[in-house]
Amino acid sequence: MKQFLLLLLFICISFIQFGDAQEGGPAYKHLYRQAEDLYNSENPTPESDSLAFDKYGELIKILETTRQHDSTLVDAYTKAALLKQMKGEDSIAIIYFNKGLKMAAAVHDTLRFLPLLYCGSSYYILNQFDSARHCYQQAESIIERYPHLPERERLYNKIGTLYYEEGNFRQSLNYFSKALSLLDTTVASNNFLLVNYYNNIAVTYKKLGRYQEALNTYRRMLRYRINLDGLMHNIATVYLDLQQPAQALQFLHTLRTQGQQQYNNLAFAHLQLGNTDSAALYVQKAFKSRAHNFKTTINGLSWYCLGMIQERRKQYAQALQTYHRSVMELDPDFYDTSVSSNPSQYKGLHSFTDLFNALTAKARVQRLLFEQNKNLPLLEHSLNTWESALLLARTVQQGYEADESRLFLNRNLQPASEEATSTALALYHAQPSAERLEKVFRLAESSKAAVLQIRLQQTSVASLPGMPAGIIAEQKKQQLLLARLQVQYEQTTDTLLLSSLRQQMRDQEIRLSEVNQQLNNDPNYAAARAETVPLEIEDLQRSLPSDMAMLSYYFIKDKWLAFVLRKNGLFAAVLPDDSTTAALPANLRMQLSSPELSGSQLQAPVASLYQWLIAPVLPYLQNASRLMIIPDHDLQYLPFEILAGANGKRLQEDFAISYNYSAVFAAMRSGKASRTTKQLGMAPFAGQRNQYAGNFAALPASAEEIKAVSGEQLLDSMATKKAFARMASSYNIIHLATHASANDREPQNSFIAFFPSGSDTSYKLFQPEIYNLDLGQAKLVILSACETGHGQFVHGEGMMSLARAFSYAGCRSVITSLWKADDAATAYITRRLHHYLEAGKPKDVALQQAKLDYLADGFIPNRLKIPAYWSHLVLIGDPTALRSSSFPIYALFIAVGVLLVIVWFVVKRINKKPRGLHSRD
Repeated sequence: MKQFLLLLLFICISFIQFGDAQEGGPAYKHLYRQAEDLYNSENPTPESDSLAFDKYGELIKILETTRQHDSTLVDAYTKAALLKQMKGEDSIAIIYFNKGLKMAAAVHDTLRFLPLLYCGSSYYILNQFDSARHCYQQAESIIERYPHLPERERLYNKIGTLYYEEGNFRQSLNYFSKALSLLDTTVASNNFLLVNYYNNIAVTYKKLGRYQEALNTYRRMLRYRINLDGLMHNIATVYLDLQQPAQALQFLHTLRTQGQQQYNNLAFAHLQLGNTDSAALYVQKAFKSRAHNFKTTINGLSWYCLGMIQERRKQYAQALQTYHRSVMELDPDFYDTSVSSNPSQYKGLHSFTDLFNALTAKARVQRLLFEQNKNLPLLEHSLNTWESALLLARTVQQGYEADESRLFLNRNLQPASEEATSTALALYHAQPSAERLEKVFRLAESSKAAVLQIRLQQTSVASLPGMPAGIIAEQKKQQLLLARLQVQYEQTTDTLLLSSLRQQMRDQEIRLSEVNQQLNNDPNYAAARAETVPLEIEDLQRSLPSDMAMLSYYFIKDKWLAFVLRKNGLFAAVLPDDSTTAALPANLRMQLSSPELSGSQLQAPVASLYQWLIAPVLPYLQNASRLMIIPDHDLQYLPFEILAGANGKRLQEDFAISYNYSAVFAAMRSGKASRTTKQLGMAPFAGQRNQYAGNFAALPASAEEIKAVSGEQLLDSMATKKAFARMASSYNIIHLATHASANDREPQNSFIAFFPSGSDTSYKLFQPEIYNLDLGQAKLVILSACETGHGQFVHGEGMMSLARAFSYAGCRSVITSLWKADDAATAYITRRLHHYLEAGKPKDVALQQAKLDYLADGFIPNRLKIPAYWSHLVLIGDPTALRSSSFPIYALFIAVGVLLVIVWFVVKRINKKPRGLHSRD
């Protein structure tokens, strides 16, 4: 039955019209007719397939000798290869496919399409994913030139399977959906493909956690009565993911045939039920039913399941050996049998999810073995395995084109990142050393905002000399088109238009994927992109000013760590276990946004937070007057400036404070001051009207606010979205005094408002559009609009705010607002901020001094000096000065030198005057 279905899949290769097959000698025609009759038999058998292969072999010998009828020879090679492929002899099939491809290149490019398509399938079966991708990319380039070739839907389905393997489920769903859209579903003979494509879509829904959609899709396909065993089996896997093993077993026991994959899932179901003996029985059946001797994902999962059984039985030594065997099976390039070894590099595609799970399971049992016997090398091996798993994840993540895919993966990576850091911390506590503490710090910081790290690294690569400028420009264009479609989709309510936009977005993502593949095929770009820049702590320390301390927080499992990095060392403290205080930051931000809340009401919570967050690290902050704070989790809601000790003195008074996403960014993005800066200020709501279109209130103080900008100033109707998009890439300092809206649940709907005219999309700059701005020249963006620092918190990535979007677009630092604040207070602080920036002060010092000026101003009523009015503005990113001092130190030396020369000449002239002369007086 299986062979028959495969034959149905491949039989349409005969669409090529081999007219010249009717010419030639009788032997040639007779052989070709015999081979075709056997190949197209209505009831094929292994014997008829074997005979067909022999006939094609004889035909190939004749045609290779005579060098005639090249298109027929391509057909013979391809069908001989398909017969070997159906028999499971993919290595031999690849040889024939490649011979056919070589011959097809001499005839016409369209003849290469089907051999490429099916050769890729053989490579895929052999787990040679990179070779499969190479075939599919070539086939895709042919489709671009000849878009109406038959079976192009198969190609999109095949490419989708590769994205699925590497864990890029969002992109795989695009390709599976594209394949389905191209299939002629009115033809009954296509029902097999219809079910296959829907099955792939459902499997992807499952991986994305969209379980109900997966189940609904599977159930719709049952009515076709095609591949019922496969559909029932896949429904069972959904219930396994939902941790509902009883329901899974109901479906698994209905299967008419069982193979290794089915036995694996029976074992997993019994493991979920706690029946390790039954699980072990099914694993043994899985091994006995193994179909191939080479490495396969299914066999790797059998070993993984056996390891889980052994781990449940607390047979940790055996489980370690078994999980290592699973890693070897799942990684096509790894053959080291020593359990202390791990893959040290990952090139190309892997079956990501399964390999990652096997590595993390191995790391877990290594630590469990350490807990049993306190053998320190086991803890070191565990850390090495965790790092190998994270290396795999980051390598795969870098290869993704869409940030949505990276973010989805990042959510699943965080438990592993925390376990790795926890293991490194245990190793440090067991044997303290500076190197081991640095390892803990490096792991903690590398796990923060990883998606943003990848984006900035790729932006940096694109700007290097020797990069393919044309393809990079095309990539930028396609990204902008996709962002516009996303904005349209989010703002549309019409059902028909939504469906159309979904298809357009899918096709646009596929087009962007094709451009990205072209870019990755450039050897210079690929080499530069593959380079990873580790966090070098010594370099970071050298770049830290002597008066600055980096204070980084990290939540690890059930405890909070605080790191302090200074020029003279790295220090760490475990914060007191205080769940009550740890819950304060999120609530405090809500309280701070209310001007009615007096300063006295804040005294207790800010004092508690000071004792929890600051007091344990005070000894390491001696002689520091500047803090770069890297918060984690709910601490990202907190303006540390308001924290106060027992004496009531706030951090704002003692420290100039800036924030960052990770220590990695402090190392990547340290800027230098310059003598001049090009500045742009925009105040769209600064006019005299009471109300603007879109229900926006006037911001009268914003006009005064941007007067401090020593450059281009655009007010009211001049401050349009179009003007900003045109001008933004050319300025070093950008000040936007306007309205904004932060959408916590759907960050893509967050926006900054410009002068309102036309539709929402014509004057609102939405978050996806900000991502695609070119702000590489921007050293500072000031967002004095409300809530620009507020957004959805994503575990491991941070606050998905408008401020982060500007950082993503290339801006080195952003001053942003954490909540809706008073217009006049914001204007006062930002005017003073510009004054100090112009004087050459570092950005963090300038913001600190501006706030202190506000608090010290006797004309401002005390009721307006509570934190709600002044602490909303925070600096994120590079704190270095924008401008060098108006009279730099080297100029002082030059001036002194010139003065000394003048004095020398004057003295010399005096000494040359004639002596003995007297005045008439």
